[in-house]
Amino acid sequence: MSAIYDKRIIVPGLVLDVNDPLMLGRIRVLPKIENEIQNQPEKKQEWTKLDPFVCLPLLPYYISQVPKVGEYVGVIYSTRDETKDWNKFYIQGPITRPWNNYYESFNSSQAMLANGDYIKQADNIRDPETGEIQKEITGIYPLPGDNAILGRGNTDLLLKTQDIILRSGKYTNSVNNERPDSPQIKLNDNRSFVQLSFYDLEKVSTGTETITSEEYNDLQLKNFIKWSIDTIDINSQTVNGSVEVNTIIPILQGNGTTVSTFEISFLSYAQCLPVPNSKMEFSGLTISQASQFINQYIKGYNKGKININGYNEYPNNGFLNDQFPFVFAPSLLTYDKMIGNDPIESNFISAIYNNVKLFEVSNEVGFAVIWSKNTVGPQTTTIEDEIEKSEYKESPVTYASVGGDFLYLLSHRSVIPGTNPINLSNTLYGIPQEKFTDEILKSTNSMVRGVELLKLL
Repeated sequence: MSAIYDKRIIVPGLVLDVNDPLMLGRIRVLPKIENEIQNQPEKKQEWTKLDPFVCLPLLPYYISQVPKVGEYVGVIYSTRDETKDWNKFYIQGPITRPWNNYYESFNSSQAMLANGDYIKQADNIRDPETGEIQKEITGIYPLPGDNAILGRGNTDLLLKTQDIILRSGKYTNSVNNERPDSPQIKLNDNRSFVQLSFYDLEKVSTGTETITSEEYNDLQLKNFIKWSIDTIDINSQTVNGSVEVNTIIPILQGNGTTVSTFEISFLSYAQCLPVPNSKMEFSGLTISQASQFINQYIKGYNKGKININGYNEYPNNGFLNDQFPFVFAPSLLTYDKMIGNDPIESNFISAIYNNVKLFEVSNEVGFAVIWSKNTVGPQTTTIEDEIEKSEYKESPVTYASVGGDFLYLLSHRSVIPGTNPINLSNTLYGIPQEKFTDEILKSTNSMVRGVELLKLL
């Protein structure tokens, strides 16, 4: 019987069979030893002392991790001079990618070893510069510093510093050896899990507090009072003009017609519609008289009824009740004259502009928004919110939580009247989905939270 010719401590092996008759985690392995003759035993000799391929697990039986047929294992011999007795052990071979946890072939495993330089290496899932894990993969695999027991598929047990998490369905796929950031795979927020947590601090309620804030609601303007200075008589120092109400066309609201966005230049788009019977013209008025006339019109509209001596009332069939918010401003032509190059026109109109106001003490002149009756300018609303106050105190606290699309609390002894007893025979290794959907669901009732039950009662 030849000996191992090289100095390797761990010899590569190809898994041939994992169906140990004793169910002790033993496997049959073909060691990759050059110049070593490996004779296949007869079928009846397999798993017996005459079988040179039987290997014991290096891990104790209480931690079961059996590789799959075709995978790579490392074989450790108790003596370098004897390779065919039963005193040899195996350890699971390396994997090249976390998502190859389901299965890693013998050849692929060698990519992580010195003799695997010819095999394409896996892509990084952690940025080598920032150390950040790809977003699509974050949370799937254990982090350095955390202990874990990983299943061969979509399950694991995480032992973190202060948490224990047992979970199933951490990503949504049934494709094995598929990258978790591939289109077929997505992180599963609806996984089933049990989490036990411990925290040094406990969050406790300290009552409530009322917070007052100001909220500004940028309302749509409904109406526009346009005052115009049409002609100026330099000799008599008088002016001719008019005042009228314009409705801001509803279908165009939202485009320069809110309180905060309305500008005099908006008038050039002709998006205002004159209200019939609202126009009142004046002529031969001095600067002071013209200002008073315009102010009387604005004040009347603010109160709901325009009543100027010598003119028909507006409206003539009652009072206005939905005029706010409205804006008063010079017509676009009047405004252009005021800021134009003719000093005479500019001075005349500026003098009127500076005296057009809702109240004598108002600072808003010529052009202003009337938010509500007797209220100049946009206003805010006082909002009071009652918030829960809390603080963290030094008091260790633990949490236990269970999550899943369906939660079942099953009793071996309790039976709901009118339903069949729940039979959990043949489920020691887990309850299959068909039993949940076809049997258990029919024999259980939904639960009501205590607070909701009290409300019902």
